[in-house]
Amino acid sequence: MQVFFGIILLSIPACEMFTTRDPEPPSTGKSSFVPPTEPNIVIENFKNSLLEKNADNYIACFADSTKQSKSGFYFYPSGSAIASFPSVFEYWALDSERRYFNSMIRYLTGELSIVLSLSNGKMDYVSPDSTLYVADYILQVPHNLTDLPKEYRGYLQFTLAKQRDGLWNISRWFDNNPKMIDTANATWSLLKARLSN
Repeated sequence: MQVFFGIILLSIPACEMFTTRDPEPPSTGKSSFVPPTEPNIVIENFKNSLLEKNADNYIACFADSTKQSKSGFYFYPSGSAIASFPSVFEYWALDSERRYFNSMIRYLTGELSIVLSLSNGKMDYVSPDSTLYVADYILQVPHNLTDLPKEYRGYLQFTLAKQRDGLWNISRWFDNNPKMIDTANATWSLLKARLSN
């Protein structure tokens, strides 16, 4: 009889081994980042960082003078945005990019993703260590703010530079108002200005 109760007592704690437990949250977000050994990979990484809402991958697309970059990153806002928010863009840097990006992610509605559509994209002025990428863009941001557009349009120019480590990134970003005269002036720069703090 004592042996029987001993077996029962030993089996009670063992039952916990077979119970399910809540899964641990993932340590990192989704990432499809590829080492940018070619300029076109930078563009894909850039688009994917928005779609995946990955701030680290987004920032990794830009030149960082504290790392392997030959020069720092510079952003040149659209004319309409600089006229409305001159002080915001006076000292725009990588920290500003990260702040705006994290703010944008914070205001997204549910699990919806940011979608960047590029059209008429082409690489111009290709050289061994730099190239110019130009494209029309439509950026759709499904945020929950009532006083901010959800769609942005414009024309972007990226100067892509090859860095000391052989990888490419964006050293200059020029945001321009849309070419279409009847298109609203909601450029990417407007989004950055409104979400920069």
